[in-house]
Amino acid sequence: DAMESRKLQVYPNPAIGEAFVTIPQFEEGQQAVLVMYNSVGQEVLRRRVDTGISRNEVVQLEKLDPGVYVVRLKVPGQQDLSQRLVVGR
Repeated sequence: DAMESRKLQVYPNPAIGEAFVTIPQFEEGQQAVLVMYNSVGQEVLRRRVDTGISRNEVVQLEKLDPGVYVVRLKVPGQQDLSQRLVVGR
């Protein structure tokens, strides 16, 4: 199932220092936005990503406080994909 393969994978989780986000491929290959929110809903990262091919995006975590974050991929015309990420020290 195409929707089944479109999961946002974030690893390692919990992560220290950096994490990898697997961006799934969308046929349209449109520009998407990767956004990360802290536990109170503040945006701590926003980055444009290409969805033409499935690939890994590196997210640096050194400047973030330890805690639980939500990583969300916003693709125009598609349902947002999101995943929780625990950031440690």
